[in-house]
Amino acid sequence: MKRLRAWIGVGICWSIGCGPSQPDDLDLGDASQEVQFESVDALGPHLYLASIKHRTTRSDGSTERSDEAVEIRWQDWDTFTFRRVVDAQLQSAVVTVDGRPWSLRSKERWERRDDAEPYRLDLRQSWNAWQQALEPFDGRIEFEEEGTELFEGRVVRRYLVSLAPEPDEPPPERGKGKRRRKQRHKPTKPITLISLEGRVWVDEGTAVRLQAEVSGELEQRGRRRTVELQLTRSGIGLPQEIEPPVGGSRRVRPESTPETTTAPASNLPSTETTPAAPAATKESEPTSP
Repeated sequence: MKRLRAWIGVGICWSIGCGPSQPDDLDLGDASQEVQFESVDALGPHLYLASIKHRTTRSDGSTERSDEAVEIRWQDWDTFTFRRVVDAQLQSAVVTVDGRPWSLRSKERWERRDDAEPYRLDLRQSWNAWQQALEPFDGRIEFEEEGTELFEGRVVRRYLVSLAPEPDEPPPERGKGKRRRKQRHKPTKPITLISLEGRVWVDEGTAVRLQAEVSGELEQRGRRRTVELQLTRSGIGLPQEIEPPVGGSRRVRPESTPETTTAPASNLPSTETTPAAPAATKESEPTSP
């Protein structure tokens, strides 16, 4: 009910065009869980960086590692860049300018596409690294407000993130008419949540997470898993200066699909294969007003 009240309050404020000031009892931490991409768009142009690190330890002591990074330069729905890197390998890269998309097929080889809508859909599904990383903890994420700060001139609220206690199991339902059979065994839970900690900075005006550093640990099928999430949005309101890629004039049929490539996107902001891990700078680091 608390989350519902928060979400309704944010929705009403956005619909009538409220300013940054929000009701005192509005929990932006809970509201940020429900924010959609339209709310992110309301921030205006900005750079989004997110990284997710997974570590899985088996019973024999061996470890599996998986690192994923996403970089989005957002101007508007017609002009943006997007690239995704997994384990230091570039999986996809897209540049869209004035509604005209290009996708990277191989090293320095960009191909023109006819329709930007499929890439907008991919963008909607890829921007929420928070949900992607912390989905196993959904329903157990607890927010404790620590204070109000400034982030690139915007008022944000800083929250301490922790693992909420496991809810009590509901009492068994009483059978109506016929006698209920006695349960022979209690099913085991596939996932056991162990810990969750970190901080998140939430924009007061939109309830969008502007920065987060969170790590969690869980156990699944006898394996210990850890996840580390870092994300940041910077350069808010500044033009992203996105231009068509060099040599990207060739057109291809819409049904063609991008191929996996390990080459960096030469016209994207970074010249390295892996987007830089999100980190606070002097300009973007939250500071007390």
